[in-house]
Amino acid sequence: MRYLPLILAIISSGVLQAQEPPPKVPTSFYCFRYAENLKDVFVPTGAAAYQKIELSTANMIGPVPVLAPEGSLTLHRRDTAEDGTEIYPLVGRAKLGSIRSPLVILLPGPKDGKLPYRTLVLDRDDAKFPLGSYQFINLSSHPMRGLIGKTRLEAKPFSVKSLRPKAAPGDMMTVIFEYNDGKHWRPMTKTRWAYRDDRRSLLCAYLDPSDQRVKMRSIPERLVPPKPTP
Repeated sequence: MRYLPLILAIISSGVLQAQEPPPKVPTSFYCFRYAENLKDVFVPTGAAAYQKIELSTANMIGPVPVLAPEGSLTLHRRDTAEDGTEIYPLVGRAKLGSIRSPLVILLPGPKDGKLPYRTLVLDRDDAKFPLGSYQFINLSSHPMRGLIGKTRLEAKPFSVKSLRPKAAPGDMMTVIFEYNDGKHWRPMTKTRWAYRDDRRSLLCAYLDPSDQRVKMRSIPERLVPPKPTP
């Protein structure tokens, strides 16, 4: 009988651990380009609960506390089965790994792919993405190089580079980006920016399918809370 309290304590501890819900990951979302007929997705927030994310190509949405077992997040659409029940077919996956503040970037999947969306995951942690810095994302198949103020950049195709210009707030910086077409370096953009140390932004280089030109898109981090799921 003297071992009974210990046995009960062990059993009780096991029950509590079994009942403890899995941790949720505060995740933000940005859609670089919509997949066909899919401008919103649903992400799991509970055993049978989903949060609707109305995707935006202008703003980042979130953060949303999502379930990501073993660091893997699934993306879904909402549909109705033949018997009238709600179902959530898979439309994409994102590997969050051990990132605590992930930003999931959604892009249309390949036409011959099984899922409408493919994803790219960035770390929004202040140590990895501090104020005053940029995340340069080369979504094209061309090598890139650039200059922001006195800070130089080189980016391979389909890669991400972090950069933080050495400048004082308000300084005007010369900004130049070029891409290599296989033979020559071609100008992509040349402008001037005022340096801001109170914000951070994404810089996305991409091939525009409408005219086959390499272009740049700048997205300042403006997190918009998701609307309640109807």
